[in-house]
Formats: sequence, C-alpha cells, structure tokens
Amino acid sequence: MIIFCSGIHGNGGKDYLARFTKHCEKHGKKVKIYSIGSMVFDQAKQMGISLSANNILNTSPVTLKALRAAVFERILGDKDKYDTILIDSHATFFWNRVFINAFDWEYITRLSPDLFVTVIDCTGDIRRRLTSAQQWKDQGISNKEILLWQNVEVNNTQGLAEQGRKPYYVIPARQHENTLYRLIFHPEMKPIYASYPMTNLKNPANKKLVDDFVKKMNEYFVVFDPGTIEVEEPNDDDKDVVFNHIVHRDIYWLIGQSDKVIAFMPEIVYTSGVDSELKEAHETNKDVWMVFPHKNYGPFTHYYNQKVFSSINELVDFIEGRGYEAKIEN
Repeated sequence: MIIFCSGIHGNGGKDYLARFTKHCEKHGKKVKIYSIGSMVFDQAKQMGISLSANNILNTSPVTLKALRAAVFERILGDKDKYDTILIDSHATFFWNRVFINAFDWEYITRLSPDLFVTVIDCTGDIRRRLTSAQQWKDQGISNKEILLWQNVEVNNTQGLAEQGRKPYYVIPARQHENTLYRLIFHPEMKPIYASYPMTNLKNPANKKLVDDFVKKMNEYFVVFDPGTIEVEEPNDDDKDVVFNHIVHRDIYWLIGQSDKVIAFMPEIVYTSGVDSELKEAHETNKDVWMVFPHKNYGPFTHYYNQKVFSSINELVDFIEGRGYEAKIEN
C-alpha cells in the first residue's frame, strides 16, 4: 500500500508521523517513510549540486524538478520491497507570495498511491513554527496567508486523489496517531465526525463528559474531532477569514470525509455549529445520531437525527447491536 501524505511547512506533520511510526511499531506494523525534502538534499549532494536549506525555493524550477524526478525514480524502484510505504511531501509551496507546485503529476500517476492524506493545524501553531525557522521567518507570512496556503494544499491533494479515484482524508495534527493507522490497517472501522457544542459550553464538568464521549466513540470508529484543531481568538482584521475557514473546514473537509455524524449535547446551550453540522450531514445522506440526555427535545432535533439517545450507554448498546466491535489501542 502506498500513502501520499501532504501538508504545508510548519503544519506539525513531522511530529504526527513520528507518533504514527511509533504506533505502527508498537502494533507490529512496519511502514517505510520517504521524506521527499530530505531526499532532495541527499540527491543534490550525490549530484554535486549545492543547495541551501534557507534558500532552496530560490533554486531554478528546472533543477528542483530534476532532483525530485531522481528521488521519485528511486522510490519507484523500491516500492515493491515494502508492504506499506508513506511519501511525506508538500503539495504546494508559498514562497515570495507565489504558490508553486511541490510535486510532479507524472510521478504521482506512476506511483498511484492507494490513499491520500493532508495533515493540517491551527494558524497559531503553524505561524510559531514558521517564524522560528530560518528559512521562513523573513517571509512574514500572515495568519490569513497561512489559511489560504493550507486551503490550497488541501485542494491540490484532494485533486490528486480524485484524479486517481482514491480515498482522501484531512487529519488535524493533534488527532490521535491511531487515526491514520486505522485508515490504513483497519478499513473496516468507519470514519465519523464528533459534533458537540464548543463556544458556549462553559461547565468544566460537561467538557469532561465531551472528552469521555469522544474517547468512547474512538473504540468503535475513526473519530474526527473538531476539538483537536484549536483556534486562537482572531483579531478584528482576521475574524471573517478565520470564521469562514473554520466553517469550511468542519463542514466540507471533516464532515465531508465521514460516514456518520454523532452528536452529544451534555447541556442545552445555543450552538449554531452543531445545528449546521447536523443539517449538512442530514442533507448529504449520512447517518446522524445524537445523545441528548434531557427529557424533552423539539421537532427539529427529531427531524435532523435518525436516532436520538438518552445516554452514551444507550448509544453504545445500539452501536454494538448494529455489529460494531470495540477496538481499544493504546
């Protein structure tokens, strides 16, 4: 199996893949990871080409293309030696305010990956990583540009997946490492989106209940949890862009890639997010279930949810009754 894993610079993908690799080793799975960036520098050294880590993106596009071609030819030669390989690459560079493709269509077509993923993170963490890196600190990339860059990265990688008619997932960097592990090694586990109130949920005890709900669902499903990609309070200039990106990300990326949406309402609070998520899932023909531990609920809750449960235990009984088996991995 071949996995193509993309992400913009500073996205936290290196740390996520390191955790994923350890998780694979712990469970007896060996995955060969090819880091395209490191391999390009090794290839340049072998060919006697001097590259500077800080200025590599100033290199002639023809030279970079030739180096990548040599790297991908090596991967093509090795791919039958391993059961599972993962190509760690970027789909897009944003350099000097210009978007540049970081891959070659020909080699993606020849490799024909079985799965495409993009690791994303919140703008605050990405910006801190970029500004602390010698290569990027003078680029002065703004929060808005990070959001735009990440959006383009997702769109380009999704396009590669659609061209090959292969599955594609967006994975927040704070997701558990078993997310990617299960997508690869346990395709029988269905992806779901965990929906719950966030902005107006103030009671710490109820936040703990949400965490317990997500943890319990993770025993049966691959859970995409919006709480794993935190958003810092944007300033007034960025607010519209940040809010638009959050809605687009949760609705079209995370819910779009999920088979089901399972919601949990630990308390009755105003939550336009949950309302919108349930409506989107309902209208895109997904299963929609809700845990609503309160005596009464109205017609809209009934309309947009196929099943409404009074407790997490009742939901679990229903899940197990539908033939889903728990799988607990440490």
